[in-house]
Amino acid sequence: MSELMAGMMIADLPGHTILARCDDVYDGETAVFTFKHDDQVSSYACKMYGYKAIGYMTEGSFIDKRRAHAARRTLRALILGRQVALYVVEIGPDTCPVVIVRCGGVNVNQVMINGGYGQ
Repeated sequence: MSELMAGMMIADLPGHTILARCDDVYDGETAVFTFKHDDQVSSYACKMYGYKAIGYMTEGSFIDKRRAHAARRTLRALILGRQVALYVVEIGPDTCPVVIVRCGGVNVNQVMINGGYGQ
């Protein structure tokens, strides 16, 4: 597992694996992770790599909104409050890290895709 080196910036994160704790889940594809870096605690909102979940705040049918809420509930059940390993794939255009999340040896991104929560 890669370690974060002193002085690393967010742009340096792709290609590194970071041990973190999930502190919040916004929707079926975005969560807040906290980790220690340079003797400071850092929190980042991260997007899940490989799928796009239906947004529950966007216009859509009742069924879409139910699916969006189900995606959020599922992601929360999988990672909220747990220690996870984040593999940073890239930094998105909004400076949000795009990550693959592993929790207890399980690829959470793949679980969400296989469950039909994203495309």
